[in-house]
Amino acid sequence: MVLLLTVALLTVYVIGVGGTTAAAIGVREGWRRRSKAAPNPDLKAPEVVLNAPTLPRLLRLIRTAGWIAFPFALGLGVFANPHYPWVLPVTVIVTVALNAFYFSATRALGERLTLTADGFRIGERTVRWVHVTDLAGGYMNEIRVIPMPDRGDWRDPKAPVPNVVFYRWRCANAGKERSTPKARP
Repeated sequence: MVLLLTVALLTVYVIGVGGTTAAAIGVREGWRRRSKAAPNPDLKAPEVVLNAPTLPRLLRLIRTAGWIAFPFALGLGVFANPHYPWVLPVTVIVTVALNAFYFSATRALGERLTLTADGFRIGERTVRWVHVTDLAGGYMNEIRVIPMPDRGDWRDPKAPVPNVVFYRWRCANAGKERSTPKARP
C-alpha cells in the first residue's frame, strides 16, 4: 500500500511539475516566435499593458498539485519503502531532474505588466510610483553631506566616495514629501 501511494504521489508530481515544465517550454517558444508585426505600445497613453509569456490558469493549478505532492512523494520514496531498493534512486533522480528542468524552463515566464500614471500592476499586485525629488551623498563615519554630481560634473578627486545616499521622496497620490533622516553638516 505504501509503494502504491508513493508511486501515485510521484505520478502526480511528474504530471504536475513535469507537465508544466513542458508547457512552459512551449509557451516560451510560442512567445519567442510570435508575430513582431504588432505595433509598439503607446507609452504616453494613460494605461500601457505589456504582455509576457505565462501559463494558463489550469496548468498553474496542476503545477500547484504537483508541488503539494512533491514533499510527500520524496519522503515516502526515500524513507518508507525499504523492501523495494529501486524506489529510492528512482525517486531522487526523478525529483532532482524535474526540479532542475522546471526552474530553468519557468525562469523565462512572467506576468502581465500594466503601467499607469499612479503606479503599476503586475499580476494581482498593485505598486504605487515613488518620486525621488532630492539626492545627496553622505558618509556614515563622519556625518558630512555633499550634493550628488550630475553626469559630466567635475568632482574633487581627493574627496572620499560617499558610502550612503540620502534621498527625499514623494508618493504619487499623497503629495506628501518624506525624507531620510537629516544628516548634520
